Amino acid sequence: MPAPLLTMVVAKYLHSAHPQDTLDAPGLLASLPDLRDVVDEYQSLLLAQQLRGASLAADAAAAEQGATKQPSLKDLVNSPVNPRAREVLLASGVRKTLDTISTAGFLSVRCEKIAKREFDTQSAEYRVQYPERIVVTATDRTVKTVDLETGEVDQLLEPHKAAVLCTAIHPTRRRYLLTSSMDSTAILTDLITQRTLQSFRHGKFVVRCAFSPDAGRWVGTASYDKTIRIYEDLGWVPATESPVRDTVDTDWVVEEGNVNNDDPELAEEPTLRYTLRHTLTLAENPESLLFTPDVLNVVPDPSGRMIACQTGDHAGGTGERVLLYDINLPSADDSTITLGETREDPEADGLMTFAQRTRGSLAPGMEDNPRLSVIWTGDEGDPYVLPRLAWLPDSSGIITTTTTGELVLHSLRGETVARLKAHGGGTSSVADNRVGGTAGTSAVIKDLCIVGAKDDVDSWRVVSVGYDATIRIS
Repeated sequence: MPAPLLTMVVAKYLHSAHPQDTLDAPGLLASLPDLRDVVDEYQSLLLAQQLRGASLAADAAAAEQGATKQPSLKDLVNSPVNPRAREVLLASGVRKTLDTISTAGFLSVRCEKIAKREFDTQSAEYRVQYPERIVVTATDRTVKTVDLETGEVDQLLEPHKAAVLCTAIHPTRRRYLLTSSMDSTAILTDLITQRTLQSFRHGKFVVRCAFSPDAGRWVGTASYDKTIRIYEDLGWVPATESPVRDTVDTDWVVEEGNVNNDDPELAEEPTLRYTLRHTLTLAENPESLLFTPDVLNVVPDPSGRMIACQTGDHAGGTGERVLLYDINLPSADDSTITLGETREDPEADGLMTFAQRTRGSLAPGMEDNPRLSVIWTGDEGDPYVLPRLAWLPDSSGIITTTTTGELVLHSLRGETVARLKAHGGGTSSVADNRVGGTAGTSAVIKDLCIVGAKDDVDSWRVVSVGYDATIRIS
């Protein structure tokens, strides 16, 4: 019942039932409508809302809650893989091969929306886009952004003097790229001007870099000099004041007539800068870096409720072990989590790292979280090749890599659902969709990611890169 009508009913009831306890308000009873009139008015309001196709706030809230209600993690783990995932992702073979992007071996891959600002000579105005791109790094020191549909190289960057090992795109300001390299540095680059903005130096290889998810307040770098360094953006504003900019905003774009769809923020000079806040010293080399909300490789599922840990341990013939945990991590402001040699830093938005020495056993502290499942991949690993995995967009399964060039789809119950030979000799392909020349023969898959909307299985694609110098889209 609308609040004003409810207030009138309550006021009239109090005045009628407890006249001695209510203020003497002359004319109150006369000014208030009869209860029957209130009910009639309410029913008329309800009918009007229904005729307009509207719903009551309470009904809308209940509908929204029902629409967003998630299954329990226990039910999710015991459910089969999305039945269309096998057909769409692996059973159809490699859909496209991009083998002229680089003659060198690839080292990492991400699929991200990035900012583009180009001058349109016909209208003499700047145009802004946020296209989804494959971002790859290679041993030839390059970082390239590649069109997912056409396979064309969009941008070529060379911010480093040695092989580039890792990339990260700012979570809300898509013009900023962070990279780390074997040249002992991590570098912040502006994709609009292609200028190097800042360099973060270590004593040895910088194997991982990451932005924190809270509008990029923190940057973390992990190095084989056995240190983790945390930097802070001094001009940081909360995510509520700095929304994700990855679409053309109609607030500053006019679609009709003489259009200028420029983004004022991209038109400005790049201002992002970080300052060193913390240096964490480890007993061994770090291999993974993750701001909570990658103990060898750690990957949160798309819903943020589970985490998959590739531990690197084996049990004869059953392959490598992947542990699934219910993380339910509290906010970084009120928790501290121990992982390997490093504690989560409350001031660094929940940094988690994993040191090399813990290979073969789960890092201390994770056992405090409920274990949901154990997946044995069935494939023996290689001590010189770190395993990789990616979650299906709907969190119903994972895809792991092998040292023999295969992508393997697993259910969360541990079943092997499908395999696809994607890299090296004998690659499975449904069509001659090769873009370029002849690929190399190395079967090592260095990295992978999965793109597509959660509720649109037909849009899902696996993008993988390897030492055969190819990008495979399956």
